Amino acid sequence: MGLTKAIEDLIDKVTKSSEISCIKNISNIDNLVEPSLQINLYRIVQESLNNIIKHSQATEMSFIVSTSKIVISDNGVGFNATKTSAGMGIGNLAERAKLLQADSKIESGPNLGTKITLEFKRTT
Repeated sequence: MGLTKAIEDLIDKVTKSSEISCIKNISNIDNLVEPSLQINLYRIVQESLNNIIKHSQATEMSFIVSTSKIVISDNGVGFNATKTSAGMGIGNLAERAKLLQADSKIESGPNLGTKITLEFKRTT
């Protein structure tokens, strides 16, 4: 199926079953990371989607996926990103990003929505 198609299908499935509008711009990332690590990238998108649906109270979400970075954002209620009690999902996201040799950044605040950015390190 390929990583790109799997991510597109996941986003489409969740979008169809929710009332949150979605903007997506997804490039082909099938060869971005080693096949054995692709599940980590998929799980980051999946966990982010789950958090948006369950916690954000958002009306809009956005997914920008390219070979240099992934940006997932929503216009929801946000949370205090500096608190370690934000949940296990945030810790899992950071660990998965490390496995992918990507830098992760989470920006959020009460009533400011949430933005998750993964930037892939270039070794060339």
